[in-house]
Amino acid sequence: MSTARPAPRAALRALFLLAALAAVAPAAHAQDDATEARAKELYENGAALYEEGRYEEAILAWEEAYRLSSRPVLLFNIANAYERLGRYDEAIDALSRYRAFAKAEERESLDRRMQNLERRRDEARAAAVATQVAQPTQPTPTTPTPAVKSGPSPLPFVIMGAGVAGVGVGAVFGARSLSAGAEAEALCVGEALLCSGEAGPYLESAKRSALIADVSLITGAVLVVGGLGLGVFGKQGEAVSLSATPTSLTLSARF
Repeated sequence: MSTARPAPRAALRALFLLAALAAVAPAAHAQDDATEARAKELYENGAALYEEGRYEEAILAWEEAYRLSSRPVLLFNIANAYERLGRYDEAIDALSRYRAFAKAEERESLDRRMQNLERRRDEARAAAVATQVAQPTQPTPTTPTPAVKSGPSPLPFVIMGAGVAGVGVGAVFGARSLSAGAEAEALCVGEALLCSGEAGPYLESAKRSALIADVSLITGAVLVVGGLGLGVFGKQGEAVSLSATPTSLTLSARF
């Protein structure tokens, strides 16, 4: 009569390992499903917030969804939200990260869009600098000083300086209007230029920038001419007065 030989220890360890994997696999699968469901929920929350114009909150939701799911399309959405906020550097960064996962046929379009964002960023910075130059500074109190013989009045130079600044602002907003028009045209197709809803904000921006450019250029030109006239008449010793509006300038001298 023969007796059964005990199973080798290696075979027993293999059986225990298979049993452990069989127990862990369903739990891991369930965890993956829960993570995917949460990422989808965050994506939908972000889409709703974006439609409401709450772009910063949409970015938070999409960034968390990307952390959970690593889906590249979320980077594209994040870039759109940053663009709406005027935070062009962050938008460019998100598009650059998305480009690493994009299809080959998408990359040329993405490159053009990033170039447009870079141009709009530079224009916005130039406009901010021009606006600061155009704003008058608050005079600081000074102690009275004895009267001295007055030289040429600095008023004509101040007026001409403000006019030059106005022309600069007009040039910047004119460039911005052209850029927004190009963005809108890129979203339109066909000879009849059928435009999608996404082109609407760019068209409005182009009109608004064109209006600001026209007013700034006219005002700047008026002030430059007025400053020159005031300087010429002022040198002759007349009592000169200047009144200006965005569309006209009146210069009068009293002998």
